[in-house]
Amino acid sequence: MTTWAWALTLAVSALSGTAVAQRAGPADAGLNPYLAAGGSYDSNLLRLSDDEESELADKKSDRYATVEAGVDGSFDISRQRILLDGRIFHNAYEHYDDLDHTGGRGRLVWKWLLDPHWSGDIGYLYDRRLRDFSNQVVAVPIRDLRTENRGFLSIARTLGRGFSLGLGATLADVEFEESSSLDIERQLLSAGLFYETTIGTRIGFETEFLDGSFKNEDSRDYDEFRGRLILNWRLSAQNRLDAHIGYAERDNNDPNKTDFDGITGLIKLTRKGRDRDKLTASAWRDISTFGDEVANYAVVEGISVEPEWGVGRSSALRIFAGYENRDYKGFRNIGAPIPDLDPREDDIYTGSLWFDWRVVEIVTLSFGYTGEIRDSTRDTAEYDFNHIEVKVRVDL
Repeated sequence: MTTWAWALTLAVSALSGTAVAQRAGPADAGLNPYLAAGGSYDSNLLRLSDDEESELADKKSDRYATVEAGVDGSFDISRQRILLDGRIFHNAYEHYDDLDHTGGRGRLVWKWLLDPHWSGDIGYLYDRRLRDFSNQVVAVPIRDLRTENRGFLSIARTLGRGFSLGLGATLADVEFEESSSLDIERQLLSAGLFYETTIGTRIGFETEFLDGSFKNEDSRDYDEFRGRLILNWRLSAQNRLDAHIGYAERDNNDPNKTDFDGITGLIKLTRKGRDRDKLTASAWRDISTFGDEVANYAVVEGISVEPEWGVGRSSALRIFAGYENRDYKGFRNIGAPIPDLDPREDDIYTGSLWFDWRVVEIVTLSFGYTGEIRDSTRDTAEYDFNHIEVKVRVDL
């Protein structure tokens, strides 16, 4: 069966299953299936640098088509709630047709409530997508599909007088189609103590312990610890502040790799105006492996602003502008023989604009533009691109 046929079969099966569930489910069940299709143009699809000599240097741009089917919904059964969402998509490229692929994402969550004091959730996530070309440190990026299976659960216990205690655990398995050295299992344990005021302000302290075990490269294993103070503060009817600040520590198995210990944090201010107008401003400092797509890690510092406006009764305009500094930590010896573990520092400038127009009740037409520039201490890692997308979505 071809990839296109497989994608179509799964899409039809998903929508058929939705129809059955809608007929057989409880009266308060709600499922929302949809179909979507679009076309994109990217001026530098493979994120190639002008300084890198490559046979593809004169063939940077490409166009591709996307078809997608998805569903989301929830069921309330007594005091329990079941949440589900999923989508499957296929990308077909005009020039780089060897990059054609089918991906998707599915999530199922049971949000349980035992009595007024005990609650939590149990869930599973599946995610399959193309590894970002900007995270591939090779002369010619390849079609490298990333597949993640993740199970998670949490338990919360109210302690009275606004206090509650929470515990959580997550087990994730990540594999790459072409980069087996990145295959990893992540185990995360968390615990937190929280206090919520009568007006909805939430203050707490949370700790996390993460164990990252690479399946084929034991020397790349690492442990992380995080402790942070959390604040969710409704300043007024229009303004909300979400912030956390704390300490993070990362210890690598390989003594030649650079460890980390330092302050991390996030501050996000959200202001809601009239109708659908909204403004979000954020600043952060964190450490990241960008979805396990890099073998080392980076200390990331950034800022962003994201305004949204309602245009008339059926349209919306969104703008995003952001800057990030990514300081990749590799071997202590700068002359390390493994390219994807060499240290480097990047400055990334991103801007995007989206316009959504609800043509009729069930049909939405979207136009999007994203531009990005990456400056780097490694000349061959620098790039810029412009991405334009048109998409139509039909809610069934």
